[in-house]
Amino acid sequence: MKMKMKTLKSLIFYINFFQTIIKINCQQYFIPTGRSHHTATLIGTKIYFFGGATDLSHEQLTNDLFYLDISKSFDKTLGPLPFVNLNNYNTLYLPPSNIGAASSIFNDLILYFGGQPTDNNPLVCSFNTTGLEWKNPTASSPRGVFLSAVADNNNRIYIFGGGFNEINVNGIVQYTYNKETIIFDPINEIWANGESLLIGREGHTATFLSDTKEIVYIGGINNVGLIDMTNLDVYNSINNTWSQWVTTNPPQQRTYHTAVLSESDVLSNDIFIYKIGDYANYSEENYFNIQTTPIITRKIDRIRIIIVTFSILILCTSIFGIIIIGVKKFNNNNNNNNNNNNDDDGNDDYDTNQELQPPEDVMPEP
Repeated sequence: MKMKMKTLKSLIFYINFFQTIIKINCQQYFIPTGRSHHTATLIGTKIYFFGGATDLSHEQLTNDLFYLDISKSFDKTLGPLPFVNLNNYNTLYLPPSNIGAASSIFNDLILYFGGQPTDNNPLVCSFNTTGLEWKNPTASSPRGVFLSAVADNNNRIYIFGGGFNEINVNGIVQYTYNKETIIFDPINEIWANGESLLIGREGHTATFLSDTKEIVYIGGINNVGLIDMTNLDVYNSINNTWSQWVTTNPPQQRTYHTAVLSESDVLSNDIFIYKIGDYANYSEENYFNIQTTPIITRKIDRIRIIIVTFSILILCTSIFGIIIIGVKKFNNNNNNNNNNNNDDDGNDDYDTNQELQPPEDVMPEP
């Protein structure tokens, strides 16, 4: 009886353990709400998303922080994207809800500038992607929403443009487009002023060219309208000067778009622009497959798969082994009990005082 109880308890333990593993591996991913005017910053293989407005009127702001690991393949037709929520980590400082901020990276830090929590409380903060901790730097941030921030090879961050409300000489509040270039040293948290441009703007893109140390500004909008894209404004970070590039076959004017520098064309300074909302040239992709994952990552994933596979195999083998052993012991106990009962029945029918008689067919002759 004790053996049966021990076997049953072991079986229950392994079943609960197996259910826990399944629950952990099948847990649902974080599903963020739709948003606009947020930031998206790539560090390593993770894209970190911060802030934004979750309604069409841009009144419901958020300070959500989450990331998507692009080193892993996913299929959105089978379920939600594998976003990971970072809102539940304990930290001494939390940034205010925000839209229209600019972000840049410094080592494992993401730095956020400007945006619109309020005009009198410009945002400047950093998030440590290793320690998962927010920090509010001592340096004050420039005002502006929908500004740009880009880092050079020496970790200096160049901030340009953006719009903000200010009171003019007549006491009237007016919306102003910033035309100043501001340089931030993240190591010492020191600000410096660069050369200003003749016209300000917001909603533009800034792309740093590592071969010439120039920053190309494309598109945007100001009080006149959309910025002309026939001539691109270019800032030289070495000599702190502005110049213009004359373009051929320029695309339509635009604002709040994106610009990405192709790695294969860095030396030729080619800029590739994608117009958000241009559905004529847009194709939706359901599948995201990693073909160029680093060898180390592939080895780690392979080891992880092997470990998980063997763990599940060992667990299943243990469960079936315990079941088989329990069944065998149960059968053995039943057989032993039956044998003992048979022996007892035989002993009850036999009289020790009765003389043993041979069978009739082998009776001895008289």
